[in-house]
Amino acid sequence: MPIEQGTTSQIDHVVLSPYGIFVIETKNMRGWIAGKEASYQWTQTFYRRKSKFLNPILQNLGHIKAIDHLLARDFGDNIPYISIIAFPDQAVLKVDVTHEVTHFSNLLPVIGTYRQTYLDLDAVLKIDDQLLAANIEGRAARKQHVAVIKQKLAARQQQIAAGHCPNCGKQLVKRSGKYGEFLGCTGFPSCRFKETSPPQRQ
Repeated sequence: MPIEQGTTSQIDHVVLSPYGIFVIETKNMRGWIAGKEASYQWTQTFYRRKSKFLNPILQNLGHIKAIDHLLARDFGDNIPYISIIAFPDQAVLKVDVTHEVTHFSNLLPVIGTYRQTYLDLDAVLKIDDQLLAANIEGRAARKQHVAVIKQKLAARQQQIAAGHCPNCGKQLVKRSGKYGEFLGCTGFPSCRFKETSPPQRQ
């Protein structure tokens, strides 16, 4: 889906209903999944091997922003967006969040808890038409989307390596915590960015 300035957003699933737009980010990841609401990265522990991945809540907020950018002209702020993150049933979710983070088998029950009507049928059908019209398919589009993501991640790492917070631009300083040293933003507590595995500064 195109956003603006030539960038795109790859959205897993969208469910349209009178109760709002459910934007679903699915992660095919097993093992222990640990993370907090505002953390930039979460951790997967699978057979004693730990790996980091982008906080799917933040990732899905970007998807919601893309959809809202597309629909805002016709609907303004009248559409409620519900973010849902779903993992396989085999995943053990050790997350501290207020957003909906659940298992695949629990998706329908979670959606079923939302019963307040916001949109009529005409609005739902119009939104459906706009989303289908904006959908981009094909290998070239996917390749471009991946390239943009890689560019953003590289720019973020360059900021961290230069000692600047990628979220707010303020200086990063070395601090010590319960699990060892990390780089923290001097804008704390308004900015809670931290890099637990700091790269070598240039």
